Formats: sequence, structure tokens, C-alpha cells
Amino acid sequence: MTYLEFEAPPLEGKQDQSNGLKAILKNVFISVLKRIIPMADPDYEDKIDLVKTWLLEISDHTKLPNREIGLDEAGQVIVRLPYGRNYGYWTDNHLTLKDFENQFSTKRISETDFERYWNALSFPHSTTTEDEVYGIDKNHAHPTSIALIPDAFFWDNTDPLAPFGSDEGDMALAEFRDWRKANPKASVLRYVQEVIEQVGEMKFADYNDRLLDPQYLQQQLNDDAFDQQQYLFTLDISVIATGFGQLVDEGTIDQDTRPSIQLAIHRQKTWTDLRIDWPYQEQYLSHLQVLENVLKKL
Repeated sequence: MTYLEFEAPPLEGKQDQSNGLKAILKNVFISVLKRIIPMADPDYEDKIDLVKTWLLEISDHTKLPNREIGLDEAGQVIVRLPYGRNYGYWTDNHLTLKDFENQFSTKRISETDFERYWNALSFPHSTTTEDEVYGIDKNHAHPTSIALIPDAFFWDNTDPLAPFGSDEGDMALAEFRDWRKANPKASVLRYVQEVIEQVGEMKFADYNDRLLDPQYLQQQLNDDAFDQQQYLFTLDISVIATGFGQLVDEGTIDQDTRPSIQLAIHRQKTWTDLRIDWPYQEQYLSHLQVLENVLKKL
């Protein structure tokens, strides 16, 4: 992650109209954002105009903001986004790290400083309910999951190499939570079986160690009729996101579901080993190893 600090731009017409991006900032962030703030950030609508300094956490993978903190003139935290029903101010737009550094007088700050500010303000729990939380949100996570997985990538909802950062992982988490809400006492293994049978279009019994054989896996990859996106990535990520989704929400992963999650991680590692020209091979393998280590600690 990269962490930036910069002064808040003026909210009235002080931007240089000859500068393309600054004009965009004026047209978009003033005329549009000021109209949608009550809907996008209802708990902070009266605070945005008071922000004098912004602190941003930017993903090294996507180069887009993940989290943002607003400080007032006295240097006190008055805004931190996104959270619950509050989507974000900068995070809900598509300015990249390069855009921020080119258009603002930015300076780098440490992760420690950012987290210190992030933890300095109590979230508005009175206006945010548990049911409104969507996606991976460290601020709603079970303390056990935070202690076991401090790694930033795990909590990054924009990193496609993270368990919940891809569309597939995000959707799997949302669907697991819907199922859990309707089945609060049921074994998660029952749901994992449904995922494997529906997403993988296979019998649960066939989701076994045979799938880990590199030679068998290579044959699948060489088969033009085999949909590796669906039957390798989407299936395995759905299993992984389900298991680790339980860890995030409940602080544990049911013992009887762990073999299926372990198999999904192993197959992703084997698949990645075979993709020797993939530029993200090392990074993805590192992420998978973190997940595997967590399973061993449970």
C-alpha cells in the first residue's frame, strides 16, 4: 500500500480551468459530489466541507484509493471512508496514484501514521447497522480474523489477487452471508457442497486430491473446451471466499470445511505454478501461502 497526504482542494471555483484534470475535479467533485454526498456518505454530509487535509491509502496493485481520512483545520479526524453505508469521497471515483501526485502537492506518510489516524475516530454506529455492511470490511471483522491475518492484501476489496477483491470472491462472500442469515445454525460444509456442485457443475465427492495432480491439471489447461475461468478460478475462489468469509464474520472456519478450502488453495497454487509467464505468479502464490498458513493455525 501507498499512503498519501495532501491539502483538500477548494470546493468553489478556484481550480484552473486551463488544466484538464483540475477542471474535471471542479465539474465532478463540486457539481456532482456535493449533490450525491447525502446519499453516498449520509453520516458525513456535514463534515466533507470542513476537511482541510486528506490522507489516502492507495492499492499498489490497482493504484486506486482504498480508504480515506479527512482532517479538519486543527488536524483532528472528522471523516474516514468508506464504511457501512458511506461509500467514500475519493474512493468512489477513478483517480489513480499518478493523478493525485500530478495534481496535488502530496507527500508520502507511513502506514503506522495512517492507521493511527484511522483509529482515532469512532464510527457512527448509531446510523449504521450490521445488515448494511457489504463486502470485506476490516472494521466489522471478528477480532480473531484481524489477529490471524494482519496482511493488507486480505482486506483489499480492489485487489483481484485477494480472496474478496475479484468479482467472483466478492460475490461469493455476499452469497455466503445471505445463506448464513437464513441458516444461522447450519453446518457451513452443507453450503460449501452446494457451491462446489453448482459453480463447478460436479459432484462434491469429485472435488478431491485428483484435481491437484499437475499432469491432470495441465491436460485441462491444454483442452480448449475446458473453461478454466469457471471451473478453476471461480470455483476455487468461491470455496476460499466462503471459508474465509466465515472466519471474518465468526472468527473460525468449521473443522469439516477446512479440507475443501485447503484443496482449493492447493489447486490454485498448482495452477499458478503452471502459469510460468504470468506476471503476478509470485504475488499470487505469496497470498495463497498466507491463507494456507492461517488454516494451519486454526
